[in-house]
Amino acid sequence: MPTSSPAHPLVGRPVPGQRTFYRLGAILLVVGVLFWAKAVFIPLALAILLTFALSPVAGWLERHGLGRVPSCLLVSGAALGLVAGLGWVAGTQIRELARDVEEKNYTENMRRKFQPVLALLDRVDHLGTAGADVPGPIVPPGGQPADPNAPPGQLTDGARAPVPVVVIKPKTTEALAWVPSLAGPVVEGLAASLLVTVLTIFMLIQRESVRDRLLALAGRRQLTTTTRALDDAARRVSRYLLLQASTNAAMGLILGVGLYLIGIPYPALWGLLTAALRFIPYIGIWLSALFPIALAVAVFPGWTQVLVVLALYAGSDLLMTNVIEPLLFGRGTGVSSLALLIAATFWAFLWGPVGLLLAVPLTVCLVVLGEHIPSLKFLHTLLGDEASVDPTARYFHRVLSGQSDEAALLVGEQAAARPLPEVYDGVILPAVAQAKAERDRGDITPDEERTFYRVTRGLMGGVLAGPRAEAAEKPGGPTARVVACSVRGEADRIALAMFRDLVPAIGGEIEIVPASQFVDMVRDRAGRGEKVVACVGTVSPGGLAQAGGLCRQIRARCPGVGVVVGRWGMSEDKAGTEQFLTAAGASRVTWTLRETLAALAPDAAPAVRTAAPDRAAAPAEPGQVTVPA
Repeated sequence: MPTSSPAHPLVGRPVPGQRTFYRLGAILLVVGVLFWAKAVFIPLALAILLTFALSPVAGWLERHGLGRVPSCLLVSGAALGLVAGLGWVAGTQIRELARDVEEKNYTENMRRKFQPVLALLDRVDHLGTAGADVPGPIVPPGGQPADPNAPPGQLTDGARAPVPVVVIKPKTTEALAWVPSLAGPVVEGLAASLLVTVLTIFMLIQRESVRDRLLALAGRRQLTTTTRALDDAARRVSRYLLLQASTNAAMGLILGVGLYLIGIPYPALWGLLTAALRFIPYIGIWLSALFPIALAVAVFPGWTQVLVVLALYAGSDLLMTNVIEPLLFGRGTGVSSLALLIAATFWAFLWGPVGLLLAVPLTVCLVVLGEHIPSLKFLHTLLGDEASVDPTARYFHRVLSGQSDEAALLVGEQAAARPLPEVYDGVILPAVAQAKAERDRGDITPDEERTFYRVTRGLMGGVLAGPRAEAAEKPGGPTARVVACSVRGEADRIALAMFRDLVPAIGGEIEIVPASQFVDMVRDRAGRGEKVVACVGTVSPGGLAQAGGLCRQIRARCPGVGVVVGRWGMSEDKAGTEQFLTAAGASRVTWTLRETLAALAPDAAPAVRTAAPDRAAAPAEPGQVTVPA
């Protein structure tokens, strides 16, 4: 009976390249939907933004005795009235400004102010056209050149010259012909505003229901993650909107008063414009500054007021951005400045000016999703304000790219903030293991590997000389005598040198010998009745078979000596590695330098001990140190 062949392990499972392709396709699909359906998503996003902003106030009123519906209607009505009032004030000021510009006609003042520039442009234009050909007299076909003294429209031979024809469009008889072109945008804007208002009111009233529906969509398995993401997003966005509105209002008031003192017409209008446009990151303040600067150029005869206005905007923005807002915002929105600028460009491309207004809240929501959902972690990596590269990766990159000074500064910063064992285990040793793994895969050349090891040894002897001297201070008599060897290669020797720097911190003594002399030295020390521990140091990947061979030799020739194998680096199958080495004769397998120290002297080094409490060890026989299993 024929049997079907077993399916390949990868059949039906997307390979990494396919997963990347699927993710890219999903992102492009989402971006396309957001662009083509922006007529739907823009009012929805504005309504959600307003709901975030008004929810704290509505919740406060509701907690103080006002019902859900009345509190939401009151807050929505107050917000709508505030926007309408500010719009009426701005509209009144704009009409008065238009009337003043038409009546006073600042053209002569501006022409006089820019006369030197206009003269220079005329001179440049004259030089560019100086070599042009001068047109000759007009000669009709088959006739003589025209007499310049002949009457208009008559040539010298009696023929009539062409008479220019001017086409004049007849005046329309429809007095309201402009209405359709204006009514479309007005009706569209009013409809969008009405839709946003209605959506905001209903979202405020049913905000708990919307939240429950989102939790139901996430399911029980994602209940905690969804709850934290919703709470974090609501808190960050609401706090951002509240503080941004407060600082924008203060900025508008400061600039309005300053412009009034300078003498700029309609300072209230420019203050309101600043408060509104400053919601647009980075460029909003300077968009609002264009209008009063242009007005100062048109109104005043000199340039002093123009420079004062420019200094007022620049100084106020620097003070607010670098002093006041960092104190109020604290950690901020969690979005880096560069990512926020790129996000503002992206949302402006998708949704135009409204996208600029919504750029910060929408980007904050994306960062929150990246923080709480593992599959979207790349969003937090790309947009978050915290560097996601760990010190090991930064150290490896700096050394590999030849930036040894920057690597020294990084190691110095780590040594100033962390104990030496943590610097070794958390920065340098993983980087050494990374270099070894990269060389095994062929990603770096032998010269690059040797350079990496040379720079690392130099930093250990230079930048870390002080911490090494402090760690070498012995607290008392030796608690462990260690004979150690590296298995093979420069990476193992560097790792064992780090371990040698740390052993004196637990009051131990260590002797490093070549692998060829290791077994004989351990047997000689144990034969003289010394309490000795054999330590085999190796950095993964590689060296596992050699470490197992050394363990077998020690167990065969020195059966009473404890053997600790430091399998440092990037071991993936820890359970299998430990089982292999234990079967070969190892008493203990450790994965970090601190674990190895704790295995040598568990009572003498509680500060560096990271493993679980060891079981009680049997009494040591003469000539050995018993290492807990």
